[in-house]
Amino acid sequence: MHLHTTTRGTSPGFSSSCKWPRLRSAGVAFTGFGILGVASGGGPGLLVGLSAPGLALVLFGTLMFRRIRRRRLPRVVEMAPSRGAGNVRSGLGPGTFFVLIFAGIGYPLASRLLERGPEGGALLLGYAVMTLVFIGSVFTVPSYFLEHARRDFLADISAEPQLRAALEEMSLTWRDPVGTREFGPL
Repeated sequence: MHLHTTTRGTSPGFSSSCKWPRLRSAGVAFTGFGILGVASGGGPGLLVGLSAPGLALVLFGTLMFRRIRRRRLPRVVEMAPSRGAGNVRSGLGPGTFFVLIFAGIGYPLASRLLERGPEGGALLLGYAVMTLVFIGSVFTVPSYFLEHARRDFLADISAEPQLRAALEEMSLTWRDPVGTREFGPL
């Protein structure tokens, strides 16, 4: 969690926690791809090979996100620059681009699945949804958290008087290692 003035690519508050929901949604996608792989005729090794890491990502991401959300007083650390999109609208462009690339790559698979009738159509729809979830976990989920980090942090400060008091106390002794930044969103 950063307590520095917002600049492009960085945010105060809970911005560092955006990687944990990303892991959760990527884990859901991996698990879904494993299930769809078995449903489309793959062996049980495909299920274990994709679903086990997927479930581990979901579990790890959930545990880490809860740990960060429980920590009421943020740690003051150096900014971690992000080259990702700073808002959801900016994340949708690259996400759409990659969805189209995956759709082009998957076209031969799609035609074979559609030959199987309604079952194949359902599998194709499942693959499309899991591709959207996976691409969304890379581009859209982090950009949502970056876009709303400041608002969420200010809401937490407003809702919890102990947090606000601790931050005000911290601001009295805080020294910026760079020397050009103000103390956070207070």
